[in-house]
Amino acid sequence: MDNDALLLQRQKNLWAEQIGTRNELDQRELAYKSSANAYQAAKLRYAELQKQISFQAKQSQKSLQISKVIAGDYIIKSEYNGKIYSLLREKGEMVSVQSPVAIIGDAASFYLELQVDEYDIARILPGQKILLSLDSYKGQVF
Repeated sequence: MDNDALLLQRQKNLWAEQIGTRNELDQRELAYKSSANAYQAAKLRYAELQKQISFQAKQSQKSLQISKVIAGDYIIKSEYNGKIYSLLREKGEMVSVQSPVAIIGDAASFYLELQVDEYDIARILPGQKILLSLDSYKGQVF
């Protein structure tokens, strides 16, 4: 645009001295106007691209935040401290909130499910302490 402006000014100076043709002056004016219009269009495109980039950057930030929240949904955490005694699912297997993934427990305390004879059940009271011996731990009483 600056180059076309200089050429137009030179052509006007030559025309003022009656050098050159009216057609050459018109061509220089047309070239300058075309360059000026192209410059203005480029400025508008530049401003629009800046808006688009800003919008896409904000959109990418929101997508990143959403992805971080969603990624947290795929991490399995226990509400209790303890040792894992058994994994009930394999890596890559689909799980739901209702399905157990692992059996965890505290090595210091146990929950036992025992079969008690119907004649003995009447002698057991809630909260009562018991002594237990197991075949796998011969000679030990728990």
